[in-house]
Amino acid sequence: MPLVLGPPAAEAPHSSLWHMVSACGRALFTQAPRFFLPASGLDWAGFQAALETGAAACVIATDLALDAWLTGAEAHGFAVALPQGSRVMHTGGPKGMRRSIPSDVLYERIFRVLGVPASHCVNEYGMTELSSQFYDGVLRFKADEAVPRLKHGPPWVRTCVVDAQTLDPVVPGVPGLLRVVDLANLGSVIALQTEDRAIATAEGTFRLLGRAEGSEPRGCSLDAEALLT
Repeated sequence: MPLVLGPPAAEAPHSSLWHMVSACGRALFTQAPRFFLPASGLDWAGFQAALETGAAACVIATDLALDAWLTGAEAHGFAVALPQGSRVMHTGGPKGMRRSIPSDVLYERIFRVLGVPASHCVNEYGMTELSSQFYDGVLRFKADEAVPRLKHGPPWVRTCVVDAQTLDPVVPGVPGLLRVVDLANLGSVIALQTEDRAIATAEGTFRLLGRAEGSEPRGCSLDAEALLT
């Protein structure tokens, strides 16, 4: 059961994220996604009721929307133990105009309020300019294993990390700016130079470190922040 802290695609026609959530939700789940953050504001009562049905859920949200809902849940003493098989998929990055949210703190709060451990929380990384996305590989491991937060992409995508000054590639293990080459970008540029800091691995995955200092805040989390404000 996909429960979405975001607007339905019809209310966000220029957002690739909510289009993806709507389309993939219908294709991958037996029930259509339910959206609890429309333009009219957060449907707190509806979201709480959906969490308390006793059914396994896949909660989908941006970091900032999830943070705002968790803050309300903590203030009201609300907590629920979602059943086995539940997942949290979050995206947007820990950046915002009001506050930043460290991922480890976010996972601790998710576990306390929803009962979903960090090993079942998957972070998605993508952007409107790319046709493909990247996901944490945490579900490839057992729940009790120490799992690095490495991003995995489809086989038609290549990434490299470059020096912030020279834009030359750096060796795996050295931090720099992430560059993405996406063969699915048939109607636009094939390569994208981001302002996101990352560390590459020798296996072709990468670990995100956040936005480069001084870069403009951007992403779908900011849209959710505007709705909540």
